[in-house]
Amino acid sequence: MLLCVASAQTTSDYRLQLVTGTGSSDTGTPSLSIVTGQSGAAVVNIIPLDGFNQKVSFSCVGVPANGTCTFNPTTVTPDGLNPALTTLTIATIANATTLNVTPGYHRWMLGSCFAIAGVFLVVPGARRRKVLPILVLTLFFLLMGTACGGSSTPSNQVQPGTYSVLVESTSGNITHNATLQLIITSK
Repeated sequence: MLLCVASAQTTSDYRLQLVTGTGSSDTGTPSLSIVTGQSGAAVVNIIPLDGFNQKVSFSCVGVPANGTCTFNPTTVTPDGLNPALTTLTIATIANATTLNVTPGYHRWMLGSCFAIAGVFLVVPGARRRKVLPILVLTLFFLLMGTACGGSSTPSNQVQPGTYSVLVESTSGNITHNATLQLIITSK
């Protein structure tokens, strides 16, 4: 007598769908346009297949430097029949500037101002009128030096351009991904 025991193994899975205002990952590569300093959002759907009902977490790869990628909620669990969704938000940092000033520059300026004030205290009243044009010119050039003493450079700005961001979902040993075309423009 031969006894056969069959074991049924079910492998449920899910489909990752990325949706923006320009389309979905089902029909191609959706895109998201963001102006530097602002953020944009896309919807990530987890569509259960064969009764899939496991927790799914998310991540992004390829977000430009000084940009952020967040999901709300950070994980979803489909009920096996209905899609579960999360909102993907990509944020950029506006053009922040930093002032680069040569070390010691402020001390030199302060010393020069004291020297000019000292000349007015030392020079007698009659000679002040002769020295006044020279002092005014000196003060003018000192103020011009203050205006030109530093430089302003952008820092922490997400550089304008087109980026490919890989949106990845993971549940146990199952991983799916979709590509999002991210377009960063300047103001």
